[in-house]
Amino acid sequence: LLFLIVDRHMFDFKNKTEWKNFLVSLPFIILLLVPVYVPQSLIGYTQHTTTAMTIGNFIWLFITFLEIAVLYILFRFKDKRQRYMLCMFLALALFMHYNSMYLMGFTIQRLPFQLCNLGAYFFVFALIIKNRAFFNFTFIANVVGTLIAMIMPDTSGGFAGFWNIHFLIEHMQVLVIPILCMLLRIFPRVDKSALKHLLIGFTCYFAFCWISGTIINAYAVEGGYGMVNYFYIFDLEKAFGYFPFLTFTENIHICL
Repeated sequence: LLFLIVDRHMFDFKNKTEWKNFLVSLPFIILLLVPVYVPQSLIGYTQHTTTAMTIGNFIWLFITFLEIAVLYILFRFKDKRQRYMLCMFLALALFMHYNSMYLMGFTIQRLPFQLCNLGAYFFVFALIIKNRAFFNFTFIANVVGTLIAMIMPDTSGGFAGFWNIHFLIEHMQVLVIPILCMLLRIFPRVDKSALKHLLIGFTCYFAFCWISGTIINAYAVEGGYGMVNYFYIFDLEKAFGYFPFLTFTENIHICL
């Protein structure tokens, strides 16, 4: 639709280069957009895992950085519109991927309020409004958060299970998209001002998680739905697992 409506580009059936680009890119587009449940349906859960510091974990990290390197090399000298369209396509693919999670049913815990989940929405929004401050926040927050999740993946069982594939693809693309947006010069490189944008954006995000999570959890039992754990601030054991340097806060008590 972007090609047709914005660029008014129709497929040129007589152009050999256009056919070559189409046929070369099609397998990768299909691979990127394969429904999350397909690996589980075809090969089962498997006995291979992607827990921290395993071979599967290192292979996943290698493929992620390989994707960044290959796409950067292929598109770095293309015109800005082509570079922009690549990033927009990847962002839309991630948006579709995240929302396919609701094939497994809708629950309040699955609302996209974890930082990495919000990336599926933030990247599309950032590419539409082209606001540098907003991109700075999404870049730093999502890249740092995703790297932590990729080094210490929250997976269990065989890697081909629905939830594991969802976790792997989501975090992989949440890292790839903002880095490519910067490397391909869609947005300027982050500088010192980005820290201010991060502080403002993260403060708003944290306040939202704290207030909404507190209200939802207060009514969770009576309302008949489960507890939420936005930004892991309502599950100390898991939070300290990701951020062990914060365990000292257990000794701090505030009496009201």
